[in-house]
Amino acid sequence: MSSGPLLAVSCLWRSGIARRARLVATPESTSPPLTGLHHRQRRPMQAPANGHPVAESPAAQSLATAFRDVHATRLYGFALLLSLGDRRRAAHLAADALSAGEPRVSELRHPERAAAWLRRRVVDDARSSGRSPRADPGSRHTADARRDALDALRVDAATFAGLAALDVRRRGALIATAIERLDRNDVSTIVGLSDGRLRRCIRAARAEFLAAARAASSDDPGGDGPIAARIRAIVARTIG
Repeated sequence: MSSGPLLAVSCLWRSGIARRARLVATPESTSPPLTGLHHRQRRPMQAPANGHPVAESPAAQSLATAFRDVHATRLYGFALLLSLGDRRRAAHLAADALSAGEPRVSELRHPERAAAWLRRRVVDDARSSGRSPRADPGSRHTADARRDALDALRVDAATFAGLAALDVRRRGALIATAIERLDRNDVSTIVGLSDGRLRRCIRAARAEFLAAARAASSDDPGGDGPIAARIRAIVARTIG
């Protein structure tokens, strides 16, 4: 199956994610600033046997700061897509993953491997949060707010519907492969599957995405989103 609509999202991702000012939530009381992900959530200092706290070395602090500078923006973008535009949840997921990664920063020096490890944390936390694995946008206002949050990546209604149709694991697999274009080994780390199970997961994610996006595009044939237009073209070739 062609991945044209997903490739379109990927191109928009690569241009949009770099523009932090647009990806950061708009100035609303419920919108957590992306810059907060770059500041460490201070953990209590460990106390040795003599009872005196041990401060972190400047080198360790610099390494942790560099770790966040490298990963925070794109990790937040991944979490924002995974959470379907839920700004607050995305910020919490990304911040928690970054905090969990800090103590392992010496093990996570390879950028791609670190990116996969962090996304695995985001996916695992999203799956275990107790929420429904599929999107339940609730009110029209909530759904509109989520789509607005993804506007920086020009995610139109059809693409939103396609992502919303997937459970968290398949959504993560689709984002990692088709949008972020990560290595297959890293995708395996992110979703916790390998070999045949990973291939089946990705194949099912693409099929479900296209079916839901196609339905949404049919509901709104006049939609002006660039991704929706590509989806209609691909569907026409697929069923023609």
